[in-house]
Amino acid sequence: MHWKNLQTHLNTYASSVCLDVPTLDGVYYVIWPHSMEQTTTIQTLGHVVYTYYMVFFLLASIVLLIAMIGSIVLTMHKGVLVKRQDVFEQNTRDFSKTLHKIKSL
Repeated sequence: MHWKNLQTHLNTYASSVCLDVPTLDGVYYVIWPHSMEQTTTIQTLGHVVYTYYMVFFLLASIVLLIAMIGSIVLTMHKGVLVKRQDVFEQNTRDFSKTLHKIKSL
């Protein structure tokens, strides 16, 4: 509908001015809002990070991985003075012998 209106306006303009105005027969009319891709903010941010800042993203991930491994290694230090629980002893305990009645009312 819009295409026909545009052609009639061009034809009336050409007939009133008597100039040689080219027609729009060979030109395709594009509806831009339908052809645009709509993305969310998160998709746009991910696209920018993974395309333009890929090297910096990889370097940051390697630094964080090294920091995580270092903190795990530091906390796994086995010392003599560190108190630890014995899980096997706790699971094999006889609970009937551990509870004592202090006094009765």
